[in-house]
Parts: sequence; C-alpha cells; structure tokens
Amino acid sequence: MPVADLPRHLQPMADSIEAYWLEKAGSRSRAAFDAVVYELGLVAAKGGRRAACELLRQAIQSGWTAINYAAWVKHWEANRDPLAGHPAYQLFQPR
Repeated sequence: MPVADLPRHLQPMADSIEAYWLEKAGSRSRAAFDAVVYELGLVAAKGGRRAACELLRQAIQSGWTAINYAAWVKHWEANRDPLAGHPAYQLFQPR
C-alpha cells in the first residue's frame, strides 16, 4: 500500500507499519492489514502518535501477530500517571 493511501495521521509512521507487517506472523491478507491500520488509528486517536509508535515498536520486538486497541487501552489506563486526576493538576478556572 502506498504511504499516501494510509490515513493522514498514520502516514508519518509508515516505516514502522511496514516493519511490523514484514516481521509479523499470521495472516497477511488485505483484511488483516486493514485491521492493523484500524487498530493503530484508534490508538493514535486516544493516545497520540507517540503511543501508536510505541505500540508498533513493542509489537515488532515481541513478534505480535496482531495489534489490539482494547488490550492497549487496559494497559494504558492501568499505567497512567496516578496524579493526573489530582486537583493540583487541574487548570485553575475562576468562578
């Protein structure tokens, strides 16, 4: 698939997507590729490009056969900064 055919927000990580695709085990059908792009799009939408690149890096290193958004969300929520919800981290808004 040409880089231009990837969703715009995934185009900067085209090299990582290709590296994952070449290294992964399992199905290499068009439907499997579309599923990878879809799952990465969900990760990028929630966690940003950095999170999607990190997920790809882990998938390449570990030889994952699939990328799963739901599993990533569980991991992401479990490892978020515990102070992020603390009132000291909230923006001050006068009443």
